[in-house]
Amino acid sequence: MRRGINRRGVAAIETALVLPLFLFLILAIIETGWQLLTEMTLQNGAEDAARFVETGNTSDSSIAAQCWSNRADAMQQLVQEEAPTILSKQVTIASAGGGDAANTVQYIFTYSQPYLTSWARSMLGNAMTHTVRVQVRNDTEKTSQECSS
Repeated sequence: MRRGINRRGVAAIETALVLPLFLFLILAIIETGWQLLTEMTLQNGAEDAARFVETGNTSDSSIAAQCWSNRADAMQQLVQEEAPTILSKQVTIASAGGGDAANTVQYIFTYSQPYLTSWARSMLGNAMTHTVRVQVRNDTEKTSQECSS
């Protein structure tokens, strides 16, 4: 007669071996999704800002109603308003002023998004830097929005 094999504790050992890998995978998916969302939001904001510079029009009435001293300030504001809960006020733009009418200008938007999880911060640093480049031909009609004094 055979004695039964003692299988007590096998589930606990299997869980102890598999659970850390499973949690790491889930956190990696969440972290990747967060950084991709940030990249897409920055890209969408940059494209909306480029559309504003090319045409002088935007769907955001608060931006259109304001008087901008230069295109770069307006573009930075449009990018930040794309998703204020994701992008903080730290979006920087490399092109000062924005050029004159009919100039072709390349705007470089840079944003540093902190990692969500502590393991990503310990392995990859404090934040991931996202960079979006947009090349725009300025509106030929106006160099900056006319301000009424």
